[in-house]
Amino acid sequence: MKYIELKNLFGNYITFSLTDIKKYQANFDLRRISEWIKKGYIKKIINKHYYFPDNSFGETEMFFISNKLLEPSYVSLESALSYYGFIPEGVFSITAVSSKRKIQFETPLALFTYNKIKPSMFFGYKLIKQAENEIKMAEPEKAIIDYLYLRPELKSQDDFYELRINKELARKLISKAKVSNYLSLIKDKPLKKRVSLLINDIFNDQPE
Repeated sequence: MKYIELKNLFGNYITFSLTDIKKYQANFDLRRISEWIKKGYIKKIINKHYYFPDNSFGETEMFFISNKLLEPSYVSLESALSYYGFIPEGVFSITAVSSKRKIQFETPLALFTYNKIKPSMFFGYKLIKQAENEIKMAEPEKAIIDYLYLRPELKSQDDFYELRINKELARKLISKAKVSNYLSLIKDKPLKKRVSLLINDIFNDQPE
């Protein structure tokens, strides 16, 4: 495969992988990758994942890349909470959960952080359409559940206060019925109790 063929095939991709290339050319010569990187034609994100240097990436593109670097995974935790406007802080890495493993990728684009959850907890995400791509993003309810699942030290209203959750916005986006449905799928009783406590704290704060 020549570079012009690569560009024609994947020029509109946010990121492409060695697997993508081999779908078109099973006997692809791996030395081409090293040559193209040295010439600055492509850049490596992590091993076997690349992008074209003339591409520019915003937040949603980074979310899509996160999905691709480790599969199966979906964006959650701080990145999802910030995306929905629940927390005020800027997020300095793209955070996700995966049923595969816990790992961080330090890349030229961003720090991608993946926390491991049990396969039984791998639910509650939706597909967000972005141009021709779809991003796996935790639903608002599941982002909170995932966060408490991985932060067992958060147990009380005082602990939740430190999160500085935008309760007004959370009440608009969170479905208590969906939270209840998700909790019915979880066997971890302490987690269910902590989630219920936080949700009650969010909704009980409404003015009379």
